[in-house]
Amino acid sequence: MLETLVVLAIVGVLTTVGIPAYQRVSVQYDISSTARLFAQQAESARLMAQAFGVVIEVCPVGSLDFVAANPVCLNNLPVNQPWAAWVWRNRTTGAVVFRGQVSPNLIFSTNRRAYPAFNSSGHIAGVANQTITVSSGAANTVPARVAFSNQGKMTVTLPP
Repeated sequence: MLETLVVLAIVGVLTTVGIPAYQRVSVQYDISSTARLFAQQAESARLMAQAFGVVIEVCPVGSLDFVAANPVCLNNLPVNQPWAAWVWRNRTTGAVVFRGQVSPNLIFSTNRRAYPAFNSSGHIAGVANQTITVSSGAANTVPARVAFSNQGKMTVTLPP
């Protein structure tokens, strides 16, 4: 009987400590994987812009418009306004080349009102020195950042 109580106490302590730690690790994984996806798509968009001599831009879209053939960009969102989803598209034709969606427990935002676009030389067209931040409202989580320079180069900072 005493052994059973000791085992139950140990299980209770491990559960109390383990579940919140697992939830934090799960959120950190979502933050990192969303930032990696966005960065990979950005690099592919940059190469596509150079290869085809076009401007490829990213823009936030609504979660319902995410799968539309011609999604409507939510232009002029306030700075740090969370995005539900995004598309990379050809600025001239509107053809979508990549899509990404943000997990409901994450906050995906930018420090500028305009959004990154790559021109035919692979440089940022329009807005430079922009940072996309992926974070969470959950306690004890570290945000990931994707920063763009004038030359179109990216720096990705992931949580540990």
